[in-house]
Amino acid sequence: MIKKTKVIIASLIALSAVITAIPIANATVWGYKRTTGTFSAWYDTTVSQKGYTTQFDWARSKWSGISSKVSINKTPTATSSTDQYYVGETIVDKRYGFTNFYKSSTAAPTDPNVNNWDYSIVIIYDNNMVKYNRKNDTNMKNVALHEVGHSIGLAHTNEINSTLRSQSVMTSAEDAFYNWNVTTPSDYDKNELKSKWGN
Repeated sequence: MIKKTKVIIASLIALSAVITAIPIANATVWGYKRTTGTFSAWYDTTVSQKGYTTQFDWARSKWSGISSKVSINKTPTATSSTDQYYVGETIVDKRYGFTNFYKSSTAAPTDPNVNNWDYSIVIIYDNNMVKYNRKNDTNMKNVALHEVGHSIGLAHTNEINSTLRSQSVMTSAEDAFYNWNVTTPSDYDKNELKSKWGN
């Protein structure tokens, strides 16, 4: 009887290890999302000064309309419900962009896996784009599209399939299959967005 119990326990442990290893369907989206998918973005003067206006416009247009519930317009005024786009510098090597999430009621960033958020601050780091010879239209569109993708609820692509990762604009830049030439959401990216927001 004791031997049989040990076998059952060992089998359950092995089964739980297998289940844990299976990626969940929402592995590439944050646990929460922006309070609304229809919103506006405000561009700081650094965007035009550093030459990223066209690329941010491109990113907004490429994510808008995939889901009927997601549309990103442009506004000349920043409010507590508009996203904010900046171009700056960082001391973190090989970081090309970053997105922070905020609730309008608090000054500190919120965790997108813990809370919904009201707006995002999106930054592209021009110093690293220049340093690593990435400041060309294709690569700039790639980074803008990636960061704006974060702002609408997409996390880094977490798929075993390397082909999907090489096609997805949401793959982490640290991933060996990251593709700098991707400038539009892949079918995988579009499906992830729809799984988050609906059709």
